[in-house]
Amino acid sequence: MVSFNQLEALVKIVEEKSFTRAAEALHLTQPGISHTISSLESELGITLFNRNKKSIELTEAGEAILPNAREVLQQIESIKQTSAEFLGMKKGTIKLGGFPSIMANYVPALISSFQKKYPNIKFSLYEGSYEKVTEMIEKGIIDLGFTVAPVPHLSFTHILTDLMVAVLPAEHELAQQSSVTMEEISNERFIKDLGCERYLKDLELNDSANIDFAVSDLNIILSLIQEGLGLTILPEMSVSRLHYHVKTVNLHPPVPREIGICFNRKKNLPSISKVFLEYVKEFFIEKTS
Repeated sequence: MVSFNQLEALVKIVEEKSFTRAAEALHLTQPGISHTISSLESELGITLFNRNKKSIELTEAGEAILPNAREVLQQIESIKQTSAEFLGMKKGTIKLGGFPSIMANYVPALISSFQKKYPNIKFSLYEGSYEKVTEMIEKGIIDLGFTVAPVPHLSFTHILTDLMVAVLPAEHELAQQSSVTMEEISNERFIKDLGCERYLKDLELNDSANIDFAVSDLNIILSLIQEGLGLTILPEMSVSRLHYHVKTVNLHPPVPREIGICFNRKKNLPSISKVFLEYVKEFFIEKTS
């Protein structure tokens, strides 16, 4: 009979892309996790992984059963949480994801506040781009995720609005203005943030002839701007707590970034994740009121 431990090992190896890292995460030995997977393969009568020295990949059969394995694990976690709630204990783990700026600016305080009310609840945190967060939700890797609208294929609850801002060298002549238009910055040297391409597309900046750099690391972008090598457009939240010698200026007209928390409406959300979802709504109502 297929066991919880076997399915957990399968999913963790896929997430970690390594038998060794998966074994460490599950507090197993390398031979132990290998034996667990071999036992699962014997039970199912199929090979789950193509193993070689450089990489570990799922076989076609492994790819086919992976979503089912994740669904079973989610259902077992939901059963545990429901049972715990019935006993008044409220134990469980919430798998939460989000893009970098919200994970840094809001999630630590959110978790700290939540755990004061539910001290036995643990969190598994995952960070990635907007697209990566929605992908992790769809695959069942996380229960809930912070991302930006639109996400029509997921259940989305708006929690706050962040504005895109121009980020310029502190000595730039436009840095002294209260706001700038796209026309005013259209001929400036531009540093393209690869994480904001959907907004740059709307502003017709993705293919600008003035793009000197295309970078995904925020600290590199701000360092380039600090040295006077160009300007960029970023979410205000991304730069609010970083200490670089740069200046942020509002865009005119404003360009909003609508942030929310979402989950897959086609899958059963664990009970404690439902409690956390309601808590998130209340948390941000207080923050923005």
